[in-house]
Formats: sequence, structure tokens, C-alpha cells
Amino acid sequence: MALTPTILQDAILMVQEGKFGSFENRLSEYGALRSFKENAPRLLPESAVVNMKKSVRRTEKVPVLNKYSATVLNAPSCNVTGNEQTSAYKSLTWAFVGFETKIVPSDFEDNYITETEGFAQQLAMGWKAVFASLDTSAVSTLEANKSAALVESAGSRIATEAGQYAYSGDVEEMFINIPGLLMINDLNGPYNDIANSESQSTMKKIEAFGANNYFNANGVSQMGDYKHFLTNRISPLPDREAHYICPDGSIGIYNWVDSDSRANRVAGNKSWGTFRDPMFGFDWSIFKIEDCVDASGTNGNARAYVQKAQIGAWFAFVTEYSSDSTSPIIKIVRRDQA
Repeated sequence: MALTPTILQDAILMVQEGKFGSFENRLSEYGALRSFKENAPRLLPESAVVNMKKSVRRTEKVPVLNKYSATVLNAPSCNVTGNEQTSAYKSLTWAFVGFETKIVPSDFEDNYITETEGFAQQLAMGWKAVFASLDTSAVSTLEANKSAALVESAGSRIATEAGQYAYSGDVEEMFINIPGLLMINDLNGPYNDIANSESQSTMKKIEAFGANNYFNANGVSQMGDYKHFLTNRISPLPDREAHYICPDGSIGIYNWVDSDSRANRVAGNKSWGTFRDPMFGFDWSIFKIEDCVDASGTNGNARAYVQKAQIGAWFAFVTEYSSDSTSPIIKIVRRDQA
């Protein structure tokens, strides 16, 4: 049978080992997606989020407490008024992302390409598309949830703009200034730096100032305060660089697969199942249909066996709750000096 579990596993391993890592199948830089994935366990327990989801239509909410300004006393008193708290819900929005495959085994009977290789290439192209889509959603989530109430900077080369800081100082001093910007917003490290791929030029210049140079800027960026993620989904123009910086555990992505797929249901020529991708470790549903197709135009078989599959999963991007316009996500752009 085409696309049996063994063939599926072989195809996954083939992608993982890089057999299809040539020019047209090369993967991109998905730093934004990777940062959400790595931070998820520190934001919300992944198992709890998945267990609460239960069904496709169920709306998932997390109860939270709103912040308030505590009353500062200047004298003791027998009259205790106290402060009243208010609560709210942080809603998780789930979206389905997937792709389709189609294999006609008889197409490979007189072909140098094997059925497993053909399916592996379809997996590689499908994941390339969905990972780019998820990475784009990650960047959109950062932009939509960045702080809109930044504390004014006193730096002469740092302009405080609507929703972002604009840095125009020396390149090698950028990461010396950033911790201060985060700290005046009451945000402490370690930090995640999600930036456009071209920003590595700054990192390369900083690396040139190592410990044996007169100015060791490299020590600042490598001292454990930062973890850097590059993505091709940030378009910083007309700024040279754009960085979204947030403390560990401020962001997360959660992954869910429907119950029929988890239960490996079978209905006639249709079947449901799951598997895990080798790049990010997300769980995916695979819905397969076995059928008859006229393949006379490709292999001469007018009643060929075909197996079509829809591979997909539900995803939720989450950021830390804020009851006002502040946020742990700080956007910083670097502009070349005039």
C-alpha cells in the first residue's frame, strides 16, 4: 500500500537527513517561529494547553488578574480599606495550517525516482510553505503585541517613537544600550532577540571586536543576556534592522491535533493518523484517502491506485497577558548614522 506508516517514516527521515536539501527544496530562516517554540514551555504548560483544547470548536481562555496601582501608605491606621482586584480572560486563538500530497505508485514503476523519494519531496515542499506561513504569523504576533507605552529614553542616539525605539548610534555599541532600554521598562533578562536576517551584519561587526581588541563589544552580546533568532519574515525598510526583544517566557506557540487523528480512525477508504515533523517537533494530523484515478496521461494506467493526503494541525500564538498598552515585547530599529 502506498504511504504506509513505513513509507511515511522513511520519507520523514529522508527529509531530516537533508537528501532534499538542494536549491529548490532549501528551507528558510524561521527564527520568529523557533523563538515562540522554544519559549512556549516557560509561558504556559504545553500539556495543560493541549488538554484544555478538547475539540475544534472549543474556545480556550486562561484566567488572569489585572494589575493595579497599590495605595502607598504614609501612616499606620486601624481603618484598613484594602485594594480590590479584577480578573479577566486571556483568549487563545487557534488557526489550522496544512498542505496536501498526492501519490500514484504506478508513476514510479519505470522511473529513477522511488515512491518514497517522491513523497519525501512533497513533504519537504509542504513544510517549507507552512513553516514560512507560521513564521509570518509569529512576526505578526510580535508586531501586534509590542509595547505601545515605552518609557522615554535619555540616550542622545535613541529616539522614542510610537511603538518602537530607533537607535542611530555606533553599531558596535547597540547591544550595550539595549539592556538599559529593557530595564527602564522594568524588563530583565535573559532576553530573546528576534531580528531580520540582514541584522547579522551588526553581529559580524561586533564579533570583530573580540577579547584581544581594544574594545570587546563581542563580550556584551555573548555574555548570556541574549539569545538571537533570525527570520526572513521581518521587513525593516527604511530602517536597516528591526529587533523584537523580550524576556524568556514572554511568548509561545501551542500545537493541537484533532481527536479523530489521535485515535487513528478508519472509515472505508479514508483514514486518520498523526506524526511529528523532524524540524520543529510539531504534531501533525494526516488524513488519507485511497481511490482510483485515470493516470493514462502519465503512466498509461486508466484505473491507477492513488493515495491523497491532507496534512495539517492547529496552532495558537500566545504572548504574556497585559491589561493595558504595556508589553514585555520591545521593538528596536537601527538606522544608519546620517
